[in-house]
Amino acid sequence: CVGEVVKDILIKSGVTRYQASPYGATTLSVNGHKPRVALPVREAVEKQVVRVMKALVLGNAGPKPDTSIAAAFGSVAAAFLRNRYQECGQLGQLSPAAAEQLRAACTQALTQSYADGVEALEFSQPEQGSAAAAASAEAAAKIKANREAIVEDILQKSGIARRGRRSGSTYVSINGNKSQVSPAVRNAVTFHLKRLTTMLLTGSAGPRVTEPEAAAVGAAALAFFRNRASAPRDMSAAATVQFRAACDAVLANIY
Repeated sequence: CVGEVVKDILIKSGVTRYQASPYGATTLSVNGHKPRVALPVREAVEKQVVRVMKALVLGNAGPKPDTSIAAAFGSVAAAFLRNRYQECGQLGQLSPAAAEQLRAACTQALTQSYADGVEALEFSQPEQGSAAAAASAEAAAKIKANREAIVEDILQKSGIARRGRRSGSTYVSINGNKSQVSPAVRNAVTFHLKRLTTMLLTGSAGPRVTEPEAAAVGAAALAFFRNRASAPRDMSAAATVQFRAACDAVLANIY
C-alpha cells in the first residue's frame, strides 16, 4: 500500500516535473532512457509517508527529514495526502473516524517537516478590536513589509531552490543571463505568502492555485516559513502565535 500511495503522490501532487516544466524538473533521463523521478525525490516522499504511518500507529512521526530538500518534498507529500487522501486509490473508502486520524497524522508530519516537537495550531478569525486581531494585523504587516526578503529566504533555505542533477534544478537561464530561480517558482512562493496575509486579516485564504506544481511549491514554502519566524526577532509573541496558526490553516487548504 505504501508504494501505491507514494505513486499517487508523485503523480498528482505536482512533485513530478519534466524538463519543460517552468517549476523546474525533478525527473532525470540517464543514458537516453525514459525520464524517471529523481531518487532523492522519491525517497523523500516515501520517508514522509512512513512518518505519517508512524504518527498513526505510534502517535509520533519521529525525527524530521535530515536535509532541507527532503523536508521540502516531504512537506508536499504530507500536505497532499492530508487534503486529497481520497484520491489515493489504495486507501479505499475510509470511515469518518479513520479519515480524521489520517488527517491528524499528516498534519503532525507536515508541521514537523522542518522542526521537531512542534504542534499544529488552530486558527480562527479574531473579533475586530481584540488583542488577537491586533496580533494578526501585526503579523500580516510584517510579512507585507518584508515580502521580498522573506521570499528570498524561503527559496534559499527551504530546499525549494535547487541546483544540480540529483534532485533536479529550479534554476533557469533566460536569454543567456546568469541563472536564477525560475520565475514560476518565485511567483508560487509570493502567491502563498499573499494567501497567508489574507488568512491573517480576513480568516480566509481565498482561492487556491490551479496548478499542482504551484501548490507543491506553496506547501514547502509555508511549512518552512511557519517555523522560521520567531519572537521577538521578527514579531511579538502574540503575533507569532497567530502567524503560525494561520500558516497551518493555509497548509490545510493548499490542495
